[in-house]
Amino acid sequence: MIVKILDAPSNPGKKFDGVRYNTNKVLREKGELLVTRNFGALDGLAKPRPQDYINYLEAWSDRSKRIKQPQFHVVLSAKGRETDKHGLCELAEKWLLGRGYGDNPYLLIFHKDTANNHLHIVTTRVGPDGKKIDDSFERKKAYTVLNELMQHEPQQALEKDLAQALAYRFATRAQFLMLLEAKGYSLKLVGERYRVYKYGKSLGEVAPGEVDARIRAYDPGKDRIYQLRAIVHKYQSLFSPALYPIREPLPGGGEGRITGYASELTDYLREPLGLEFIFHAKNDQPPYGYTLIDHAQKTVYKGGLLMPLAELTVGLKLGDAGNNESKKFYPESGGWPVGTTSSEATGEPYNADDQDSSLPPESLGSETYNDVPPLRIDIAGDIDDEQILGRNRRRKRKARTNSR
Repeated sequence: MIVKILDAPSNPGKKFDGVRYNTNKVLREKGELLVTRNFGALDGLAKPRPQDYINYLEAWSDRSKRIKQPQFHVVLSAKGRETDKHGLCELAEKWLLGRGYGDNPYLLIFHKDTANNHLHIVTTRVGPDGKKIDDSFERKKAYTVLNELMQHEPQQALEKDLAQALAYRFATRAQFLMLLEAKGYSLKLVGERYRVYKYGKSLGEVAPGEVDARIRAYDPGKDRIYQLRAIVHKYQSLFSPALYPIREPLPGGGEGRITGYASELTDYLREPLGLEFIFHAKNDQPPYGYTLIDHAQKTVYKGGLLMPLAELTVGLKLGDAGNNESKKFYPESGGWPVGTTSSEATGEPYNADDQDSSLPPESLGSETYNDVPPLRIDIAGDIDDEQILGRNRRRKRKARTNSR
C-alpha cells in the first residue's frame, strides 16, 4: 500500500481544484464518489454540485487567514486489485482519523482507470478549531499511521520481499534491483552493500554476494525463450503492439512527466500470463530497449534475448511520444535494422514456423498474475547494458529509484 501527498494547487485562485479533478473523473466514469463527510447541510442534499463542496471547504478554511494553500489532497494506492473500493474507503477513514483530519469535511473518490486500485482524499488543512493541523514530518507520519493500521512491520516485509526477489533468476545486479524497485523500495550502494529504503527510512541492507551467487547460476532457458517468442507472435495479431506513453496524472486533470510505456499487447500479456515488459527510455524520448520479467517462471530476460524492440512493437510508423492516444510510435530497433529477425540479431537459430504458436495460457499454469505491481520507471541509463548502468551507479554512488 502506498500513500502519496499531492502538491498544493499552483493557481492560488483554485484552492480546492482536487474536488474538480476528481468529480470530472466521476463524470467520465473513471471514478466513483464513495463518501462525503462533515459537510453540514450539504450532507442532506440529494445531488450537491462540485462547486457546493468547494464553497464549503473554502468557507471552512477561511477561518484561518494565515493558510494560503489549505487543500490536503492524498492518494492511497493498493497493489493491483488486492484491495477493493470498500477496503480502501475503510482504510482511508481510519487513516484520516489517525492523522487528525477525521472531524474535517472530506471527500473520498475511488479511481478505477489504472492497473492499481486507488482512492483520492480531498479535505482541508484547517481543523475544527480554526488552526492548522500539524504537518511536521508529514510524509513520515503518513506511513507511520498507515503501517499501524495495516499491522504491517516494514522489516518483516523486507525480509519476505528480499526472499521473493532472490528466488528469481536474473543475469545482472541491475535486474535484481528492478525486482525490488517494483515493490516500492529504493536502493543505494554504501560501501560494499546495498542499503534499502522505503517509507522514507532505511529498512535494511543487501549483501551483493547473495545477488552475485544468483547471477552465476543464471540460465535463461532457450526452450522458454522460444515459447515466449511464439506467445508474443501469436497475440501480436490480436492486440496492438504499438507503444504509447503513460503520464503521471496531476490535480486538475492535467498530465505530468512520462512514467512508462505500454501497449495493448503488453497489457494483455501481463494480466493472464505474468509477462511484464519494462521499456527503457531517456527523458521523453521513445524507448531504446526493454526488459521482460517472466513472473510465471520467475526469470528476468534482457529484451534482446527475446526479440529486437522493433519486432516486439511492429505495427505503426514512427510518431511523437508527446500524446497518449493520438500519437503512438514505432521505435527504432536499438542498432538493428528495422525488420531484422531475432535470430539475426542474437545469432540464435529461430524459425517462427517451427514453434508452437498456439500455446494456450493454460500451458503456463492456472495461476493469474493480476497482483503483480506494474513497473513505471524512468531510467537515465541503459538497464539492458550492465556495463553502462553499473558505471553510472558507481559514478553517482546511488541506485535508480522507482515511484508509482
